[in-house]
Amino acid sequence: MATAIMIGPLRGKPTIQTTSSPTLGDINVYNTTPTGSLSLGLPQLGSGVQTAGATMLVEKDINDTTTNTVTFTCYVGDSFANGTTSLTLTNPGDQRTLEVITVSGVFYWKVIGGLGGSSSTTTTVPIDDEEGNQFGENPDDVSPVIIFDGQEITVADGEITEATRFGEHLPTGTGYGGYGDGLYGYEY
Repeated sequence: MATAIMIGPLRGKPTIQTTSSPTLGDINVYNTTPTGSLSLGLPQLGSGVQTAGATMLVEKDINDTTTNTVTFTCYVGDSFANGTTSLTLTNPGDQRTLEVITVSGVFYWKVIGGLGGSSSTTTTVPIDDEEGNQFGENPDDVSPVIIFDGQEITVADGEITEATRFGEHLPTGTGYGGYGDGLYGYEY
């Protein structure tokens, strides 16, 4: 039976001390003290239960002060968005948030955040993926031109200065919503 994958707040669960694979929608904390280094498989992408936007957190327990590693390996044929196929956590408290994304209809894992200094075992994650033409995948990807009221406006130095992301002009000094009452144009 397929399990629905939650998109939203992650669920906590007890610390894992075995080779149980991480699960989407959960905070998966591993302690290697009783077992030694762990090698775990990530869920298969595109198996019918993953949803783009589904996330999970993987973490090496902050109380695990051993030099043992926790390595997460993609299912055969799956990969991270940067082309790597595994992720290793080495230090106590190292954690990464993983998200299922789609690019041109293909599912990938994307590391979207975390704490600690561990990195992928095969390559370093690039700062930006512009060369892959995956516009919008990184927060720093900004279109050089926007259309506003039928006119093209060029974005100067990565900042939109003439329009907000909602396409409205904001009068100077009135705050985010552009209205002196701070109610963002809504009547209460």
